[in-house]
Formats: sequence, structure tokens, C-alpha cells
Amino acid sequence: MDGIPPPAFTLSITEQRPLPRSTRTRTARLVKTISRLYARLVHCPQGRHERSRGRVHKVGEQYRSRCSNCGRPMVRLAKRTWVIDERHS
Repeated sequence: MDGIPPPAFTLSITEQRPLPRSTRTRTARLVKTISRLYARLVHCPQGRHERSRGRVHKVGEQYRSRCSNCGRPMVRLAKRTWVIDERHS
């Protein structure tokens, strides 16, 4: 060990650098796209729709929204209970 110089740098597991922001954003977008495609192909045909939180609006005494995966209109029956609105499909 006397004749071998020490390494120029060492990088332990705790010192690993995080991925750049652009790589994290692309990866997150890809994961979101794949999960939405899976939900549209598997969950929505089985009747398991997911309400879009950003599209909720109040019409009279009712709250309306859309499925975040397939876009079908939904109506709120009770708090946290949403169903597909067949009248507007």
C-alpha cells in the first residue's frame, strides 16, 4: 500500500448527487402518462372512474366534474361519492 497513491476522489452511497431537475420532470411526466393510459384502458371500462379535481364546478345545487382519464361527465351524489352522469354522456 505504500507505493499506491490514494484515489483522486471517492463517492460513497450517501454522497451521490440527485438527478438533474429536467430528468426528474421527464421521468415524472412519463410515469404519469403511462398510469393514465393504463387507467383509461383498464379502470374506466370497468366503471372505476377518477374525478378530475381541477374541473369541479357548481351548477345550481349540484357539483359536476369529469373523469380525469377518459373525460366522461361526473356528478356528486354525496361528499366524496361521485358517479358518471348518464344524462350528459
